[in-house]
Amino acid sequence: MKTKSLFLVLFMFIGLAGQSQALWILIFGDKLTNDRMQSGINIFVTRSDYNGITNTKPMTSWALGGFSDIKIKNHWNISVEFTVKSPTGASGLSEHFDHYEPTDSLSSQNVKLENVNFSLPIYIKYKSKYFNVAVGPEFVYTYKSDLVYTAKTINSEYITVKSKSMEEINRFDYGISSTIEFYLFPKHPNTSIRLGLRYYYGFNNVLKDYANARNSVLMFKVGIPIAGKDAVIEKK
Repeated sequence: MKTKSLFLVLFMFIGLAGQSQALWILIFGDKLTNDRMQSGINIFVTRSDYNGITNTKPMTSWALGGFSDIKIKNHWNISVEFTVKSPTGASGLSEHFDHYEPTDSLSSQNVKLENVNFSLPIYIKYKSKYFNVAVGPEFVYTYKSDLVYTAKTINSEYITVKSKSMEEINRFDYGISSTIEFYLFPKHPNTSIRLGLRYYYGFNNVLKDYANARNSVLMFKVGIPIAGKDAVIEKK
């Protein structure tokens, strides 16, 4: 249900984006987009997990950030795709962390680790008429971490206990990131919304007590360009 709600909100945002793009162009267009650079915002639905430890389950969330594609030569670009709210973590961690234990009999329980990060991938991107592909290093800094215990009793009462968990994690991570994007309106690539996937795999151990734990994050992406006025005139 949570995943369906995230996708519903995401696609509602796509519809609103087309209506609000004119305002962004008026305020920012010529400053953030020109002949050499194209910028915009990214909205993500994310699915994160930890590789290297047993019996975990993926965690679904969302992320927000922006992008700038800087043209080098012909189809080749340097692309920076930062996120200011990028989640990592996993669910199904009951056997890996100490947690609250209720006195009532339970019908279900779960422990998940929710991290909020600033991430910065730097890509070499190839841009074609219909799609873009990119690969490069990504750097991640975690600025918030919560250990969340949830349970349901046999009497259908719900329990949620949240505690700070920065001491359980390593704040910095780095790894490899790749992305593919498709233009929703390929005839107008400078103003077209982009739909795509982005994947990140971390090289650093992110849990202090589990040396083999690695971040694995799959992100469904909607990219909304902030087009310059010239691109809008050309589209018309």
